[in-house]
Amino acid sequence: MHKGLRILFVPSWYPSQNSPMGGTFFREQAQALATEGSEVTVLHPEVRYWRTPGHLWSGLFRSHCHQRGNLLEVLESGPTLSLRRRVGLVTWEIRVLLLYLRYFRRIGRPDVIHAQSAFPGACAARLLAKLLSTPLVITEHQSDYYDGAYTPWQMKALSRCFHEATAVIAVSNFLKQTLTEANLVSEAKIEVLPNPVDSLKFFPRPSIPAGDFRFLSVGSLSELKRNSDLILAFCEAFPLQESVQLDIVGEGPDFETLKELIESRGRGSQIRLLGSIPRERMPDQFRKAHAYVQASRIETFGVALAEALMTGLPVISTACGGPEDFVTPANGFLVPVGEKQAMVEALRSIRRDYSRFNRHQISTQSRDVFGIPSFVNHVMKLYTRVLGKVEAPLEFPGKETLR
Repeated sequence: MHKGLRILFVPSWYPSQNSPMGGTFFREQAQALATEGSEVTVLHPEVRYWRTPGHLWSGLFRSHCHQRGNLLEVLESGPTLSLRRRVGLVTWEIRVLLLYLRYFRRIGRPDVIHAQSAFPGACAARLLAKLLSTPLVITEHQSDYYDGAYTPWQMKALSRCFHEATAVIAVSNFLKQTLTEANLVSEAKIEVLPNPVDSLKFFPRPSIPAGDFRFLSVGSLSELKRNSDLILAFCEAFPLQESVQLDIVGEGPDFETLKELIESRGRGSQIRLLGSIPRERMPDQFRKAHAYVQASRIETFGVALAEALMTGLPVISTACGGPEDFVTPANGFLVPVGEKQAMVEALRSIRRDYSRFNRHQISTQSRDVFGIPSFVNHVMKLYTRVLGKVEAPLEFPGKETLR
């Protein structure tokens, strides 16, 4: 294991008391690298839009540091102009640069700068990398490339970031292909490395849960996740009187619409919308389930799927991109997006043939792909390469591990 590197993380989002956006997985990656011996600094001005209700002016532009072992979090509160406008991005970049300069004596000069998600994280990280003559690594997670969510000027900014990066990580082969086909990054510069999952939190329970057979689904309640497709398929797959349950965890704009759909089918006792559940309680939600299912239109990776597999659950997913890297006949089913009958058959098959899935084998094989030690080992190898200490290409964990 390579130790002793000084790493500067510039995430696009990061958890804070007032932030309306996510970033939990970025924090977990920083914590993983810090635990293994690297000095990791997270540099992040909070993304808090002017239209966000409540707490807008609390702690305005107040910066603070939190030191936890080798992890130093340097955060700043404050409202942000819309990142869909150039002035909003420039303002955020300036805030990142000023925050670094303010804490330079404590942060020091990093060996590697690592941006999590290119927009806007890599836009500011690129400037820091040029200022400090430091290698820049970008990990891309976002699905916004597929729906034309980025404006032409944003795509130009992203292209500049990828072009100037020393190395790029995509969290799936699907995302890698998207980035290369869009001519944003060359094939030689980009690697595939899945997101990590903590096996100390996500692990199988000793025995199969008693009671009704429980399917679990986790994600935002939005059109992208196609929860209505899942609900309609579940209603067709299982009669009301059958002892099968579907629990959906998450919140979003489709909550009321989905609630009305469930009530219109008379399935309120069988399909539950559980709303948002704190992340620290999610491992127990997985362990209470028998299987995991999602009907997404697009997933660049599928963190909840990986967490389900680490917990030993067989899974059902649409063939929507990222899941195709790690869902196999040994651990579940892939079904075409939007094909209800295929989803119906997959739901019935997992319920009917549940005994053929080896939960502990699914979990053990998933640790080899998604486990934190594997993730840290591969990231540290990449850092060593971008620092010019090795030339050999890296071999990242792949789907064959899960066969």
